[in-house]
Amino acid sequence: SDQPPPWEQAAEDAGAPQQELASSIKQFWPALVQIMQAGDPDQTERAKAILDDARKKLYAILAEED
Repeated sequence: SDQPPPWEQAAEDAGAPQQELASSIKQFWPALVQIMQAGDPDQTERAKAILDDARKKLYAILAEED
């Protein structure tokens, strides 16, 4: 496919903070893939816990009142 991933495409249409977030996602993804491919069960479970916690924290940010 000649199209960039959705997070890159969204970042191109957005300002600098969104581009920085997209860059962080790009740097994060290879680490996750390595855990999925080479991680033992304990490492995989710990990674899952981190992802679950991160998801909750991201939604908490959205729920904050200004």
